[in-house]
Amino acid sequence: MRNYIEQLTDAFINPSQLTELGCDKSSIEEQKQHCLQINSRKSYCVIKDWCLWQLDIPKEQSSALSNTILIKSDHVIEDELKRFPVGGWVRSSPIIKVHQRCIFETGKTFYIAVGSGTAKLINIDDALAFI
Repeated sequence: MRNYIEQLTDAFINPSQLTELGCDKSSIEEQKQHCLQINSRKSYCVIKDWCLWQLDIPKEQSSALSNTILIKSDHVIEDELKRFPVGGWVRSSPIIKVHQRCIFETGKTFYIAVGSGTAKLINIDDALAFI
């Protein structure tokens, strides 16, 4: 049986499927302005090297959490509120809406995904271990 560290390592290393989402680096300022137009009270975080995590939830827990997607980034470019260091990583709370094919909205933050990204199915317990 695999140990827990190996299981968590797989959450990062296992292959992911490429997505067609994300914006070009040259449009970051434009995307920030779009976030302001949507909700000027919600902060933004600009990220690259990102992956959408579709949570794999056991059937007995799935009612409230079905179709939950988070975004995890290995590189923060800029965080408006300075919660995450430049070059650091971040894992979002659940995504509630996608705008412009690159702005992922959560309850408190807009994540502006720069460049190409990936998507993968990940066990909910593994995703929540990265808090």
